[in-house]
Amino acid sequence: MTRSCIVAFILFGVATQFLNARMDAENVNSNRGSGTLLVLRVRSQVVSGDPEQAGLSRPEEQVIEIDPAKSAIVTVDVWNGHSSTEHTRRIDSIVPRLNEAVEAARNLGMVIIHGPSIGALKQNARELYPGERLKHNIYTRAPQRKATLALRDFPLPELDESWKEHGEMPFAEHERVVDGTWVTETSPKWRMHPELVLGEDDYIVDNLQELWNVCQTHGIGNLIYCGFASNMCLVSKPWGIGGGKSLGINCYFIRDLVTPLTPMDENLSVRTDRPLETADFVHEEVVRHIETYLAPSLDSRQLIDSAGHFR
Repeated sequence: MTRSCIVAFILFGVATQFLNARMDAENVNSNRGSGTLLVLRVRSQVVSGDPEQAGLSRPEEQVIEIDPAKSAIVTVDVWNGHSSTEHTRRIDSIVPRLNEAVEAARNLGMVIIHGPSIGALKQNARELYPGERLKHNIYTRAPQRKATLALRDFPLPELDESWKEHGEMPFAEHERVVDGTWVTETSPKWRMHPELVLGEDDYIVDNLQELWNVCQTHGIGNLIYCGFASNMCLVSKPWGIGGGKSLGINCYFIRDLVTPLTPMDENLSVRTDRPLETADFVHEEVVRHIETYLAPSLDSRQLIDSAGHFR
């Protein structure tokens, strides 16, 4: 074999190895987000068919598999406070864990969507943009909000609002009594919780159309919810669980990253008059209602542990 043939043979081998390595890398990238599925154990409530046990339910768990790249976390109204000091205290206690779970979801490749009820936040705009006549809310210039507004509008599907047939959420209606300490006259100047971590690639949405745009852009078929209050905004806001179900998207919620607004939160006398209506009791009742009629739940530990395994 001549010297030139040997050189050509070596070069051919090197080129072949390079092309094979490049093809392998391209295959890995093309499969990213559609390869390893995330296994979750979710819990629903099954209503008893026994007439003597009308309204009673029992928990039932099942194992599901979802593609992280086709799934999103939705945070609802994770605000910096509330007129109820007790409700605010519970929010503050949950946010660190919520951040940990959301960061785990990012590491898993999920999209993160924040729904802070921008309409309620417009009152703060002039403080941040003095002298400007703009239709601002305090997040108008946030990159996460700009990213949402940059998406094209996708036609909304025919909405399925049958979820509304299951009536009011437990403890959603109660008397608010202002005492100046336990319940203040007004809420703080609302904005997202100062400890809530926003990622560069997150989105901030303000209506059902925007939620749909994000989902269609990323091919999202699973929405996993967390936020406040579980018996109000978590379900009823357009981008909440009810909105997700109306769009025909699979909805779940993280039961240890939600908390309700309770009668005791807004009326201190409930402690004496109805002492059993504690925050824990109301939380369990609300979780049971959502699991029965709206969406299965999971524990945040599953996301956090899974993120470690995916690395």
